[in-house]
Amino acid sequence: MNNLVWYRNDLRTTDHQPLTEAANGKVIAIYCFDPRHFEKTEYGFLKTRAHRARFLIESVRDLRENLSMEGVQLVVKVGKPEQVIPDLVDELNLNQIFYHGEVTDEEKRVEESV
Repeated sequence: MNNLVWYRNDLRTTDHQPLTEAANGKVIAIYCFDPRHFEKTEYGFLKTRAHRARFLIESVRDLRENLSMEGVQLVVKVGKPEQVIPDLVDELNLNQIFYHGEVTDEEKRVEESV
């Protein structure tokens, strides 16, 4: 069984329930740099500024290294998850997607779209 772990806000490898649950098969992980996170809000403020973007890039780099030590490949893409993930599922013949559910309306809409 080929399983996908979709990383979003929780970029840990230890005590990570979706990663643990996916371990019953071959695990591939994905992180999407969603362009919507780098746009302006309705109030004209950037959602992600330079310092936060740098921290995010460093965190994803660390995630890749930590997953690699566990034998898990991290696929990193730029794009909307609801477009990127279905393509990856088809391409790699993935059976299940594991992820942390989120609480905000915007994140829940993305979950439903995937």
